[in-house]
Amino acid sequence: YDKGITVFPTPADDKLFFRFENFKINQADVSFLNTTGQIVFKQTTNTQNNSLEIPVVDLPEGFYLYSIKTNDTTYHGKFIKK
Repeated sequence: YDKGITVFPTPADDKLFFRFENFKINQADVSFLNTTGQIVFKQTTNTQNNSLEIPVVDLPEGFYLYSIKTNDTTYHGKFIKK
């Protein structure tokens, strides 16, 4: 997991939240990949209070990887959708 970012809840039901610590983020490119490497979600979104709220209700249950690209950094991690 990347330092500087908190992801919750995991497992997630309908929404997944990303909170950026100790720095200001205005916009981010968010991608989710399934276990076969297919991009199943991709969106450029504005942050609110250094946080992102991403709907995951339409994703099937399973294990996913996330990639969040900001101005100068890309964060990677994983989450579970239940």
